[in-house]
Amino acid sequence: MKHFLSFFYIILLFSVPTFGQTYNNYNQNIPISYILPSPFTMSSGTGVQISIQNNYLIANFNAIFSTHPFVPLKTGELYYLNTSPLLLDRVLGLLGNGKYEASIRNNFLVIKDVNPTISGVTGFNNTFTYNLFLPQFDLPTSVQNYVKTTSVLVEGQTNSTQIAGLQVGQKMEQITYFD
Repeated sequence: MKHFLSFFYIILLFSVPTFGQTYNNYNQNIPISYILPSPFTMSSGTGVQISIQNNYLIANFNAIFSTHPFVPLKTGELYYLNTSPLLLDRVLGLLGNGKYEASIRNNFLVIKDVNPTISGVTGFNNTFTYNLFLPQFDLPTSVQNYVKTTSVLVEGQTNSTQIAGLQVGQKMEQITYFD
C-alpha cells in the first residue's frame, strides 16, 4: 500500500498543469508622446515605464500635465511591448481620476476611455504589479460587468484563503463577473 500511495503522489505531481511560464526580464520607457496628443506636454514625472523582473510585470504611470487643466489621452493600441514570451491580455487598472483604463492586449499597451462624462486628466500616478506566473483570466468586455478587488492576507485569516497558496503579506486579486 505504501508503494501504491507513493506512485499515486508521483502521478498526481506530474499531472498538475503548469499555470505560468518564465518571462525574460524586460524594461521599456515609453515616450510620453505615445500617450499625450500634441500640443499637450508633461510638466513633471517619469512618464510610463513597463518592466518585467523575475516574472513580475510592473507598469508605472507617473506624470503631471501643465498646459491645460484637463488633458485627453490617446486611446487604442499605443505601444508594442517586445517581450519574450508574449504577454497574456490583462487589464492593468484605472488611470488618474478613473477616466481611462490601461491594459495589455495583443502585446500592446492599450488605453481605453471608460468614463466619457469626465473631461480628461490632470495627471496620473499609478503603479500596477502582477505575478505573470499565476493563472490569467480573460479581459472583461465592459467595466459595467465586473468588480475587481485586491486584498492582502493577514494573520488569522480563514484557512480557505490560505489554501489558495498565499502566505501572510501576499496580495490576492479576485474578479467577480455579473451577467
